Amino acid sequence: MRLAVEPGHARVTLDPRRRLPGRGAYLCLDTWPACLTQARKRRGVSHSLRVGDDVIDGSQLADQLRRFFEEDIS
Repeated sequence: MRLAVEPGHARVTLDPRRRLPGRGAYLCLDTWPACLTQARKRRGVSHSLRVGDDVIDGSQLADQLRRFFEEDIS
């Protein structure tokens, strides 16, 4: 799953269609909860996207991922 900085908003969001401009960071699809936790601990997402930790809302990303997979299953 690709993550990118949302244009016009200084926040990281999901980019499932891989269409948002700029740098992207990727999370594992099958183990995304653990992958997201590990990436935040190691600052992997902020490093890959070259942004500060203040634009990454981990709980919001987790909610977006949950909703994405719930819709994908339905």
